[in-house]
Amino acid sequence: MPPPDLDAISRLSLREKKELVKLLREHQQEATAEPKPEKPAPRGGRKRRRLGTGSQLMLRAMDWRPSRRQIGWMVVAGFAAMLGVVLLVWWRVASLYWRAGSGGASSVVQTLAAAGLRSPRTAAAVTLPVDDGAVKAPRVVGWGFLGVAFISRKMAWAVNQSGAEVRYVGSRDPRKASLFCSEWAGPWCTGSTYDEVLQQTGVDVVYIPVPSGLRWDWAERACRAGKHVVAEKPWEVKGAQRAQRACEAAGVQLMDATYFVHGDRLRAMRGWVDQGRIGEVR
Repeated sequence: MPPPDLDAISRLSLREKKELVKLLREHQQEATAEPKPEKPAPRGGRKRRRLGTGSQLMLRAMDWRPSRRQIGWMVVAGFAAMLGVVLLVWWRVASLYWRAGSGGASSVVQTLAAAGLRSPRTAAAVTLPVDDGAVKAPRVVGWGFLGVAFISRKMAWAVNQSGAEVRYVGSRDPRKASLFCSEWAGPWCTGSTYDEVLQQTGVDVVYIPVPSGLRWDWAERACRAGKHVVAEKPWEVKGAQRAQRACEAAGVQLMDATYFVHGDRLRAMRGWVDQGRIGEVR
């Protein structure tokens, strides 16, 4: 090491001298320090810190190489799980769908009772209005549907559950009506057109699920044909009033397909109101 230049050191400032002393001390410490033994390189060529149990299990799973047989079983298990989820969702939706249909069945029965008609599965005998008097005889109420809308499926199930029968279904395409009969109504059902449904003597009640713009014309025709009418919601005021006048003139019933207002819950609530059990209603 060459001797220090004292003239150059004397010309340094105080701060520069302190930095020089610091560097000299560090150099002396490095020269006198004992060399540290080198640690062996970790596996993988890099240093790893200590991992937790979860991380270790994850690394083991990443290093796992399944066989073809194990892969096959995993695929089968995955498909089975997916199928189970699909069946569970389908069962839940179907149960809610058909449970909602039971409300329609109760309202159907009440519609028939209001019209003076009941099924032999719900009553032993009924009184039917005829020209020459009243005759007691068992009777299955026949329904006719004007349209094969999606809501008609639930209504067909409700009618059959109430003990009645969907006998005729009308559609602009008779093939669709026949397909609806085979899938939802029953073997006694016949597919036809709207006008043919209204002409059938075996139809006592007509259900009308067609769009609002066409609903009241067909409701008025059904009333004039002497059929009781259950029309889907929503109701348009002027059209509903026109259909009501036609039904009153023909002596038949007109009813909307709002099922929940005919359930036991609302009937009990109305009884509480009438009895004053909940106080004054404002």
